[in-house]
Amino acid sequence: MVNIIIYLDKQFEVQQLVEELLKARLAAKISVDKDNLSYFIEAGELVTKTRTVLTLQTKALHFSAIDTFLLARFGEQVPLCSVP
Repeated sequence: MVNIIIYLDKQFEVQQLVEELLKARLAAKISVDKDNLSYFIEAGELVTKTRTVLTLQTKALHFSAIDTFLLARFGEQVPLCSVP
């Protein structure tokens, strides 16, 4: 099992996305962190970004399927990473 962390910038229905991932059996468990604050320097200025972060507990072999699922759902690349 691995944790896959998904960073979402856009407003969307979190509950629906969670249900879709679980019903597709792409995750065993999902934790949601709404209003996650991220700080970084861009062009010499401090930038604050608010995101929704989903942490999926799943099998490592589902990583590509989850990436494809998110691309189909959002129509763009969604930042995600896997942590053992």
